[in-house]
Amino acid sequence: MATQTLEGNLRKKSLLADAAPVAHQLVGLILIVSAVLKALRPTSFLIAVSLFTWIPIQVREWLPLVVSFIELWIAFGIFFPKRSVRSISLLAALVFFTGATGFQIWRFLRHPETDCACFGDVIVLDPLVAIVFDLFLVWCCVMAGRHLRSLQGELS
Repeated sequence: MATQTLEGNLRKKSLLADAAPVAHQLVGLILIVSAVLKALRPTSFLIAVSLFTWIPIQVREWLPLVVSFIELWIAFGIFFPKRSVRSISLLAALVFFTGATGFQIWRFLRHPETDCACFGDVIVLDPLVAIVFDLFLVWCCVMAGRHLRSLQGELS
């Protein structure tokens, strides 16, 4: 009985270890796609950002480009060969997606009829789907960070 439990736990750890590098690549690719689509077609993102009336309009006009630049910067850092840069970029992605999740929840409670505009107007996500998607990306960042940390432990 104990051996079966041990084998089951090892199998679960193996599946998570196999998923971690994929999660790492997935976060980077999603950030790149999101940044490019937002930069090429910023209108829907501008509409989503217009819900923040406390942000000055001059700042809101630049937000699609600024957010796209930040997403690309984080994504390129995730793919950078130096492990410390990847770790910092994954932490930045974790903070970014946690903030995006908070924004999605706020937007869902205040304006449930609007889409998230995460990918411009090319890919439209319902509010609940966007929240689940952001939570999934937070999980991917955590998994990728744990994987990087385990690799550092193997090198020490």
